[in-house]
Amino acid sequence: MNDDWDAAIDVFQRASDMKEGWGWAVNYGDIWLSEAVAVMISGAQQNQTESSMAQDWVGRAGELINKAQVRSDKSGAFGKKGHPWVNELSASLAAYQKRASKGKSTEKWLNELKTRTLFWCSQVLGGVFPFPPKAAERAVSEAVLFDALQNL
Repeated sequence: MNDDWDAAIDVFQRASDMKEGWGWAVNYGDIWLSEAVAVMISGAQQNQTESSMAQDWVGRAGELINKAQVRSDKSGAFGKKGHPWVNELSASLAAYQKRASKGKSTEKWLNELKTRTLFWCSQVLGGVFPFPPKAAERAVSEAVLFDALQNL
């Protein structure tokens, strides 16, 4: 994390548009959660330095979180409680909106979001639940797939 959140947003948007090469990150919405975090951090940092800055980023982050929630809920991989990162980011965005609407400082909120983002990144890199979720059962045995490849 080099604090280049705008570049991260661009990478996640381009990757999401390609819909290839991200596997579980697209299947369970994690790519949108990653983009949502980058949007939240970038937007909050800009709001701290530019008080007149419009908070369009709040709506965009909410859309990304909702998109991920729909995808992860549809997968059924996380049960009734849902994807834990979706839940955490939803609560975090709501907390930001509450603080900002009351004119309170969001600096502590931003630091906590960055800390939790580091935690989630370590979960991803370590392959710890929920990254990646359990693989689905094979529809066809390895032997059948191997034979199919031999006949190409």
